[in-house]
Amino acid sequence: MIWFITVPTQLSIIQRLATASADLFVLAEVATFTMLFCGVFATYVTDDSRWGFWAFAMICLALCLYYVLYSQAALSDLISAEVTVEESLRMQDISRRQKAAIVIVIVTWPIYGVVWALSEMGGDFGGICVLAEETSFAVLDVINKILFGIVVVYSDRSLEKSKTF
Repeated sequence: MIWFITVPTQLSIIQRLATASADLFVLAEVATFTMLFCGVFATYVTDDSRWGFWAFAMICLALCLYYVLYSQAALSDLISAEVTVEESLRMQDISRRQKAAIVIVIVTWPIYGVVWALSEMGGDFGGICVLAEETSFAVLDVINKILFGIVVVYSDRSLEKSKTF
């Protein structure tokens, strides 16, 4: 359930870093909460309809990832605007760190859905056991949340240092 806090927060941070469209951000947040609710329903439904919830959650995930990629494009457009050479180099350095944060999201978020699907298949159908699922989620959480946080904080510190010059 912590994902109801961390996932929207990550989207907010990406929106702040990239100064992307606020309208698209609202759509991404709605898609995020829809994805999370569908994931919860899929977890607690015991019949085959859980796969419908899972599929709809994956569609919502695609919308969220589109937003993340769109945010990256907005950041690139911001950098290509006419600025001084020093300012451009500083923004490119910050952009590399922000791209790393975005890559973390794009790579790890879909893996959560795949791990869940594999665990729901069970051992009889080539799936994974509950221990493997929980271990995978723990590793993904470390990468997705802690590494993401470190990259963002380091990027923010670089931004603050460059503003003092």
